[in-house]
Amino acid sequence: MDAFYNIQSARTALEKLILERMTGKASGFQLSTYGAGLPPTISTLTTTSPSGMILMSQEESEEENSEVVLRVQGALCFADLPPIRSGLTGLGTENFSNAILGLANIAIFMGETMEKGDIESWQCDRYRTWQALDMANRFFVMQNSEGDMVSVPFVDGVDPDGVLVTVAGDKWVHTEENQVKYFRLNTQSDGTHK
Repeated sequence: MDAFYNIQSARTALEKLILERMTGKASGFQLSTYGAGLPPTISTLTTTSPSGMILMSQEESEEENSEVVLRVQGALCFADLPPIRSGLTGLGTENFSNAILGLANIAIFMGETMEKGDIESWQCDRYRTWQALDMANRFFVMQNSEGDMVSVPFVDGVDPDGVLVTVAGDKWVHTEENQVKYFRLNTQSDGTHK
């Protein structure tokens, strides 16, 4: 990898991108901010269909809880395509290490609300010498008992031959929450990012 990929340059670009994302209103969405501890506004919501737990937050200006959506920036270190599984590493950056600590804090917090033995202990992956996150995409969720979950079409290029739609049948649904979006950082001629 080092022969074809300038790791130091990639690390520098990644650190610059992370610092850009840590400013302004969006800073609260950064997973790395959870490394020092979780905000007091955090709670969990347990769902039955599908069975799961959602991290929630209630800000002072809001009356209702909203789902917590967090961002983490890193370098793609491995991928199985179509977007089924991928790995993300921070190439040793401090902010990525803080994001890993944030995930550990979330896992501990969620584990405290569950029965002992209902949650597996979490640990981060490794890519070479760096911490990494193994990410996966669930293309489907099980249709609820009422059968009223709304399916959305796959984005272009994910299921060009309709194989996944056929496999889903009536039991599984591809919802908006199952969609994965990938973004690319483009550098303009003046050095700004788009």
